[in-house]
Amino acid sequence: MKDRDKILELFSNCIFDELTDENFRENILTELKEDYSDYECGATKLVLWFTSLPNYVIKIPFSGHILGEYDERTSRWSDTYIPFNGASAKGDWNYCEKEVSLYKKAKEKNVNMFFLETILVGEIDNYPIYMQKMCETYYDKEHEDLSYDEVDYTITLCKDAGVTPLKDNWVFDAIQYYGLLKVKEFLKFLHNNKINDLHSSNLGYYKDQPIIIDYAGYDY
Repeated sequence: MKDRDKILELFSNCIFDELTDENFRENILTELKEDYSDYECGATKLVLWFTSLPNYVIKIPFSGHILGEYDERTSRWSDTYIPFNGASAKGDWNYCEKEVSLYKKAKEKNVNMFFLETILVGEIDNYPIYMQKMCETYYDKEHEDLSYDEVDYTITLCKDAGVTPLKDNWVFDAIQYYGLLKVKEFLKFLHNNKINDLHSSNLGYYKDQPIIIDYAGYDY
């Protein structure tokens, strides 16, 4: 796939050693072979948009985080790199690969249509690069005001499944698009796989289809 080769070439000069949300600007952004059009950074990954790749976003997982500690004896701060180990029960660090794994599980349960697939592009110096199809975010789409009863219903539906309530408009749209029984299967899958942190920035739409963009959660 030509796009995959092109993506890997974009990052060929980048530095991936001990990559965190503290150092990605100098290690990734300043070393890119092509200007990015936009980016977002979370606790566990960097997401990039390129005008030359209009159909995809690129995801780069961070391998850990920086812990700042203050030494009262010296009155100085020191930074320590701490690798992630909460991406799986096995102590894995890669939250993008966790999405790959969860998508496979969702496919086995026939609820994968709710998740925007995360795909491994390849590796640079043994460091993985991922991509997702471009989609609308939750706030890119206009939403009608729901009635009190409709909002209450979506909240109750999530709570009955043991899931922290998702954005009510998104849940309502999902019911309209997939049907109530399929949404209940989806919520059960979220509960059984402990998928959390599904705030509005992690929800979206792909060609009007309600989907989850980021479903890896976060646990150091």
